[in-house]
Amino acid sequence: MIGTAAVLVLAKERRLLSTCKPLLVAMREQGYFLSDSLIACVLEQCGESTG
Repeated sequence: MIGTAAVLVLAKERRLLSTCKPLLVAMREQGYFLSDSLIACVLEQCGESTG
């Protein structure tokens, strides 16, 4: 994984973020292309629920 999504995962691992999901949703709402599978992968890496 590379790019912005990977930065979010690293930030979560380093406890700079408490959660990634709201940021991913906001990015998508602003027109940033993030596939469902990428979001699921990022949330899995961050230990967050996809639901």
